[in-house]
Amino acid sequence: MRDLSVGGQYASADSPAGEFTPQQRAAFAASVDRVYDGFIQRVAAGRRLTPDRVREIARGRVWTGVQAKQLGLVDELGGFYQAVDRAKALAGLSGQTVRLKPVTARRSPFEAIQHAFGMTESSIRTLSGAAELLNDPRARGLIDELSSARLRSQGATVLAPVHF
Repeated sequence: MRDLSVGGQYASADSPAGEFTPQQRAAFAASVDRVYDGFIQRVAAGRRLTPDRVREIARGRVWTGVQAKQLGLVDELGGFYQAVDRAKALAGLSGQTVRLKPVTARRSPFEAIQHAFGMTESSIRTLSGAAELLNDPRARGLIDELSSARLRSQGATVLAPVHF
């Protein structure tokens, strides 16, 4: 079977059909590093800390509220209602009653399909996997070759590749 590819060298980087090439791995790592560096810069600017200090504090750790305050990552400790009161004060709404609107999490695509069609999650995942497979040019090429082989086994002469 021949190897089919569509697009540039990064077109299939997220395909479940293969591993990252060294170039794709390096590009992915560089992308993650850019996002993390942007995060560090925003935290440093917002908390008036040096980027080196933020990196020293961060290193993938999770801090309690008290620890975060001691490190200068937060100004105050409190819960939801304290945050609402602070937001009201910042918006100049002191003394006024504000109406809070609950925001529900958006459904994932799987949950939306499950809800719309009454399908189980495993059925949706199977359907999604099949759709992804059928959109993979390598899988399409294999299906085309198998279709041609089946027709030949039945006595047909295949003059051109079958595409459906």
